[in-house]
Amino acid sequence: MNIFKLKSIKLKLVALFVTLVLLVMIIGGAFIHVSISRSEETRMREELSSFADIYAGMIADSESEIPLRPGLHILLLTPEGYTIPGEEAINSAVVIGAMRGNSTFLPWQETQNEQGRISIWMQYATPVTIHGINYIVYINSDASSIVENLDQISRTIFLAILISTILAIFLGYLYASTFTKPLRELTSAAKKMGKGKLKTEAKVYSEDEIGQLTTTFNNMAKSLNKLDTMRKEFVANVSHEIRTPLTVIKTYAETLKDELIESEIAQSFLTTIDSEVDRITLLATDLLELSHFDNNQMTMTFEYRDLGQILSNSIKQVSVLAEQKNQKIISTIKENMIAYVDSVRINQVFVNILSNAVKYSGENITIKVETKIMKNNFHITIKDEGIGIPEEDLSHIFERFYRVDKARSREAGGSGLGLSIVKEILDAHQTSISVKSEKDKGTTFEMVFKKEEV
Repeated sequence: MNIFKLKSIKLKLVALFVTLVLLVMIIGGAFIHVSISRSEETRMREELSSFADIYAGMIADSESEIPLRPGLHILLLTPEGYTIPGEEAINSAVVIGAMRGNSTFLPWQETQNEQGRISIWMQYATPVTIHGINYIVYINSDASSIVENLDQISRTIFLAILISTILAIFLGYLYASTFTKPLRELTSAAKKMGKGKLKTEAKVYSEDEIGQLTTTFNNMAKSLNKLDTMRKEFVANVSHEIRTPLTVIKTYAETLKDELIESEIAQSFLTTIDSEVDRITLLATDLLELSHFDNNQMTMTFEYRDLGQILSNSIKQVSVLAEQKNQKIISTIKENMIAYVDSVRINQVFVNILSNAVKYSGENITIKVETKIMKNNFHITIKDEGIGIPEEDLSHIFERFYRVDKARSREAGGSGLGLSIVKEILDAHQTSISVKSEKDKGTTFEMVFKKEEV
């Protein structure tokens, strides 16, 4: 049976587990059987050699019959292998070996009697000298009891293998169940996700590789659910953001038709219409930029530029807004901060962050812009004294359409996409951005650019 063709992982694991147990038991049993067999051979050889020496010594001292244990037969042969005095030749391999002057031992020799019964013998022959005359001591020892013991050991090993196989199947099934249960739940959760149920999570049973896989799956499910929620909110927000100004435009336009005779009212309504159209234009522009980033269609022109010069120009662009609120922008900008950047896009980043600092800060405050030149990087910090960002919102401010204070953000004219675009641009420059904030005390943005030697 090819276990790799089984369709169930559980069956594969059980089959593999049982196969390994069987291999271990069979190899272990064979090793034990062979070891005992060889140990018995060695023991019998030493025993028969000792009997031969004792027998030769007793023959030398006395001509009387020597008592032997049951199953042990000893013959004294001539150097030519004949019995004394019968002159019967013993044609045995051990005798032939002894005739050549070697002590010879042969285990597990089979003989069959007239009734057809097979006996197992251990044979040993060795040349000896008694009273100056050469002889051969030939010994046969019945090994039936040893064979029975070995057979009993074999039966015990077989029984152990059988019991081990049954236990292996049972334990393998339990082990496989603990292994496959998380996989079954993971598969079920994946099927539910495939049907659109993105909030599905699988239970984590352990901290091993399968547990890590389940945790990763759950994290993926959370991310997908979050993305799906963001997508839905994105569509809803876009619809809302576009529909609201359009409704205002329609209302004011209709009213304008009726009140056209009033010049001041017409001018006011036209100003509002113009403002709302600007909001739609800004929103459409931001959405288009994000769409380009999402589809890798955003083209950038990288060149070696001085970040200090770009930052100074950005401050000048925002200064008009700051002066309207009697705010001061104090900057400490180092020279020769050369980086490989798209100057237009980086200017967009600086203007966005500075504009937010102006919008979300009160009057008569100071916005500080500082730069530091480190060994391998340039650090640019923009710090305001505005309303700040609550700690629970800090990790979300770069998300699309996320607003800390929705009412204030709409009043300020933001689309909720500015910081998302900032993050996309800085990611494209492999530049990190971090934010620290304290409510009602201000917010600090820090960007780290890679230093370039030109």
